[in-house]
Amino acid sequence: MFNQWNAILRQVSASTFEDLGFLLPDADLSRIQLDAPLQAAAQVRFKGPFEGCLIVALHGEILAPLAANMLGEDSHPSPELQKDALGEIANVICGNILPPIAGESAVFRLSSPVQPDSGCRQGAMELAAATALGLDEGRAEVSLYLKGKP
Repeated sequence: MFNQWNAILRQVSASTFEDLGFLLPDADLSRIQLDAPLQAAAQVRFKGPFEGCLIVALHGEILAPLAANMLGEDSHPSPELQKDALGEIANVICGNILPPIAGESAVFRLSSPVQPDSGCRQGAMELAAATALGLDEGRAEVSLYLKGKP
């Protein structure tokens, strides 16, 4: 299942960055994208037929352009709006990855996006899927953690 979910996570993440952020993700990462430092991250927890969390981490200077694209602004939005834009990206990816895994009729409650904590990466949660997408001079890493098996 891990490989199948990776492909689904990649497709959902790529379409979210394309549709909301007007960025064209690259499947193959360049050396510049791979070396880009962590800029910001957001985490969304969810509960339903199973529980877990999704983390979106942006590397490189892509958060401000992403937020500007999402808001339709020419200048860089405030840091607070940039944080909100990343949270919205994480929320949309999370909401769109769960139906292919749990089924279209499954109902989940998503928490508000927050800074990632160690709870997703430790304890009862296990990495279920992960992907990395090249975005301009940076990259997005998206990780799905689940508690138990769906």
